[in-house]
Amino acid sequence: MEFYLAVDGGGSKTKLALYDARGMQHGVLSVGPSAYCDIGVSAVTAVLHEGIQALLSQTGATWAELKQAAFCLSSVGERPAFDAQLTEQLVALCKNAVVVNDSFCALYAAHGGGEGIVAVSGTGSIACGLDSQGSTARCGGYSPMFSDEGSSYWLGVKAMELYCKQDDGRAERSALHTAFAKRLGVRSAFELMEWAEHAHTGGRRRFAKLQLLLEAAANDGDTSAAALYEHAARELSLLCAGLLSKLSFRDSPVKVSFAGGTFRAGKWLLEPFSRFLEEKNCMLTHPLLDVPVKGAAILCLSAAGIPITDSIVDTLRGS
Repeated sequence: MEFYLAVDGGGSKTKLALYDARGMQHGVLSVGPSAYCDIGVSAVTAVLHEGIQALLSQTGATWAELKQAAFCLSSVGERPAFDAQLTEQLVALCKNAVVVNDSFCALYAAHGGGEGIVAVSGTGSIACGLDSQGSTARCGGYSPMFSDEGSSYWLGVKAMELYCKQDDGRAERSALHTAFAKRLGVRSAFELMEWAEHAHTGGRRRFAKLQLLLEAAANDGDTSAAALYEHAARELSLLCAGLLSKLSFRDSPVKVSFAGGTFRAGKWLLEPFSRFLEEKNCMLTHPLLDVPVKGAAILCLSAAGIPITDSIVDTLRGS
């Protein structure tokens, strides 16, 4: 039997799943991180080799039965020399392999392999698209120091900025100021400085979680918190607009979907995002598939020359 390997790898964990040509899932498991910018190319290959072996053992499949693999991994596309090295090593694991950035999981999951754009907003942010000619492109997602606009990390930093303005009188105090005091235990901007210094050692995720305080404040009627979500929505719409000049879309308006934890803020982000997209002749749509690794499965099947039918999408949706 022939099997198709789908991999969605990031900075915290990697999900691997095995499918047949109909889109039926035969096994799935998670292993450690697979971002070469964090652990190096050789370590990524080792993690993936171990994960594939465990998945094959789980399903009773063999290496010889792997017809195609799609590795959607964090950092890919950003450092050409590392990309070439990683691709060479992964092709040694599976002869027929495609290696792309992990954002493309979300793209293929969002539109089922059809044309469109996806905006991804989690700890970081990026947008990528696939046009009617099969060309792909990405926009944004460069560095948290000067990019990742509209992400949870970006919103967390903006929320800290707003707290400081409210604390020293440049802006009126709101529910956000109260939320910071209750949840973080800070009583002033100076104490927030101390909190941030300690939080920095834990990486970006602690700052990204501040977005949850922003959401709580918005739910309490804080218009300044809602305004930050509107700002984030505008930035995410600009990422999508950047792709309009890079790709040739047949559909009008262009379909744009979304992925990532920041969008759990719901109406605070989705409503202004939809409005800004309409101004750019784009239309917000909900993703066809709920899990990014299923997008990797569509990419994998497509790379193997298998047409993506409604039946395959329905099977993936039910798995």
